[in-house]
Amino acid sequence: MYSSCCYFAAVRATQVLILLCGIILAAGPGASEVWAETAPHHQTGIEGSPPPLSALSAVGSSFAELARLPEMGWNEAQQEAFIVGIRAALQGKPYSLDEAAHAVRLAMVKRIQENDRLRGSATSTDPAQAEQTRQYLKEMRKRLKMQETDSGMLYVFQATGRGVRPTPDDIVIVTLVGTDPAHKTPVAEISGERVRIKVGDLLPGLVEGVQMMTLGSRAVFVLPPELSFGRGEWPSGIERGSPLTFVVTLHEVISGMDVK
Repeated sequence: MYSSCCYFAAVRATQVLILLCGIILAAGPGASEVWAETAPHHQTGIEGSPPPLSALSAVGSSFAELARLPEMGWNEAQQEAFIVGIRAALQGKPYSLDEAAHAVRLAMVKRIQENDRLRGSATSTDPAQAEQTRQYLKEMRKRLKMQETDSGMLYVFQATGRGVRPTPDDIVIVTLVGTDPAHKTPVAEISGERVRIKVGDLLPGLVEGVQMMTLGSRAVFVLPPELSFGRGEWPSGIERGSPLTFVVTLHEVISGMDVK
């Protein structure tokens, strides 16, 4: 069942890493002084004592690297703007995600994808598999007369709908039928009937694709591996690095503003 697929753990773990990294950054350059003034005066190593600040710095660096934030190429002003947003959220006054913010999030994903392409394959170092994937995508694009997005995802609409398109913060109810090149029937772990999920929690390629849909529409999306499970854990029974095909039907959209 798609709603219990292991990719949720990987996606949400990444989100937590980004959040924790932001919290560390939000502490600012004066964090050590604040900690020293407010923390209980226990000896290092005693249970309940605060961790060494050098250890926190190392953990912060680790989170930033795992979340791949250094790859964003932000200048000092952009880093400070990010920190301001984290602080606002911690104070219960988060900034709203407007169209510009959604564009930034998409740009972050695309930057990481592009960096992966420059390194070679994001999921495999096997040139034969990479070439096989390229040929498969080329064949699917021709056979189904699909379009290709800047990210490398293929898509074609089988039925059109009407109404507004969902955003990453909206909840959607979708039916997902997922397959890979090795299976002629749907793969249970990446398929589900009327799945309720936040758009931003879908696989990266589906986050992009579902935002192209309107209520009642049905589309076919072919995701290259870097837009699905990438370097994370892949479902059992699916070869790591395989392109995945999803037939998606959008049944309902619930605005993120209406979700408590």
